[in-house]
Amino acid sequence: MRIEYGPREDIASMTLVARIPDGAITEDVHIERPGADIYLGFSASGHLLEVEILAASVVLEPETLAMAEPMDEEPTRRE
Repeated sequence: MRIEYGPREDIASMTLVARIPDGAITEDVHIERPGADIYLGFSASGHLLEVEILAASVVLEPETLAMAEPMDEEPTRRE
């Protein structure tokens, strides 16, 4: 599992597998929280591969964000 955070866009990504190939996420479940959006990315077989949080600083503890790896590039899969 890997946690990345991009403070410029306030996006966190938690990858739950070693690598997510292009097209592996076939279903997104959107969860709306006050001030933030959370997306759960599932494979065709129903496995949870990724959790992506927009406005991550609203729903994650500062300690979680501090231990995250820097995000090289902001995700473009979600808008």
